[in-house]
Amino acid sequence: MLGIKVKKQNGSMVKKYLIIGAGKLGTSLYRLLSETFPGQVLLYGRREPMRFKSSYLIDEDYTNYLAPELIANIDVVFLTVPDDSIREAARIIHLYPLTGKKVFHTSGARDSSELEILKLRGASIGSLHPMQSFAKKFSSPVMWQNIVCSFEGDDTCYVIAEKLCEKITARLMRVSPEQKTAIHIAGVITANFTIGLLNFAENLLISAGVTDFPKNEILFPLLEGVLTNYKKAPSEEILTGPIKRGDMNVLREHINYLQEHKIDTSIYYQLSRMLLDNPNFGIKNHERLKTLFEKFK
Repeated sequence: MLGIKVKKQNGSMVKKYLIIGAGKLGTSLYRLLSETFPGQVLLYGRREPMRFKSSYLIDEDYTNYLAPELIANIDVVFLTVPDDSIREAARIIHLYPLTGKKVFHTSGARDSSELEILKLRGASIGSLHPMQSFAKKFSSPVMWQNIVCSFEGDDTCYVIAEKLCEKITARLMRVSPEQKTAIHIAGVITANFTIGLLNFAENLLISAGVTDFPKNEILFPLLEGVLTNYKKAPSEEILTGPIKRGDMNVLREHINYLQEHKIDTSIYYQLSRMLLDNPNFGIKNHERLKTLFEKFK
């Protein structure tokens, strides 16, 4: 339990972890930590306590007021606020003595320098970002199992992050600020752009009048198969479909269909060219396919 002991103060449990930000990530982190370290986690949000209710949240674990005596007993602080609000949140807790405390933010896009002001008050700082998508508040702790969390920051914070990840069966990867940016871009492409592509695919089904089954039920088994394959091997080893096979006629028919139905071909073209231009995919009829797509550009 990270070597943290539970103490009593005025008859109530002294909290050792403070989460500032009660959004999807903050509440999911609260649920994870509160089940791992019962009674030691405090969630801070802006709503009045009576207006912030959840079956996963204990009343005494939520506050919308940060009292000095509360901060004094906290060991570890997580800022789970939007990226552009990290420095604002840091300025707020900068008002309190922070000697010996470990302060993390959970942004994937920002490094620990966002918290530099807190070092002036004696805190150690770090960024701890889970490579996971939390689509709703109080997501299950299972969502944290076997994921990779990236860490960047002070050594003392790394020790805490390492022990925490070991406790929750996540894996920790120490990165540089530059690597952190690359990882975040890769995550956005994977988590966000995939949703955009799925929506594009769904709209194709809608425009063709395919309504007998829900769109996600049609496409999910295909996506699940891709993800199952990807879990076992990197992308260059699992590509399938007409581009991989070099099926000229099928691809020509696809482009003609999109044009005839006045559907934007730019996404299809750009992604096809991305696959064609990558030698790792070993595309058949490579040069002929490039000529084909240039005609429809």
